[in-house]
Amino acid sequence: CVVSCPPGQVACGGSCVDGGSLSCGTRIDLGTVGAGTSTGTELRRLPSPGQEDWFLVRFPENPDVRRHGTGTPRIRFTTNEGNVFRMDVIASCGASGMPCGSGEGANSRTDWSFVDSCLRSGRNDCRSRRTAWPTTALVRVHRVTGGADCRRYALSISR
Repeated sequence: CVVSCPPGQVACGGSCVDGGSLSCGTRIDLGTVGAGTSTGTELRRLPSPGQEDWFLVRFPENPDVRRHGTGTPRIRFTTNEGNVFRMDVIASCGASGMPCGSGEGANSRTDWSFVDSCLRSGRNDCRSRRTAWPTTALVRVHRVTGGADCRRYALSISR
């Protein structure tokens, strides 16, 4: 028995999964992540080549004591079946990568965090911050391998 899916869907196991993409303009809002809090996504699939998901997350700034105690924004995959998914973290639609981000590779990260060291002007203290905290971040999740399959991913966002 073979599952037959309508146009725009892909067979995953015994069910049909949406083969469409979200865009930067139709992103999923994951809310606000304050110091010491976290959020995340449910398990999601991008079964078709070229699909991508977009998410919006906010990291409110704490202006007290030169922004100390606001936590370090971090976005990572908690599930990445087959290691086929990567993320880009950007400030706004059409922009390049978020300033002061760290992770493996400029545009194909599996883990991203805001790095204090780029704010320290080469010093090991935090007396002055030259780059604004990322108060809003857009996350684009995409596949780095071709072919349709049913692998899943989930994101965790913490601070």
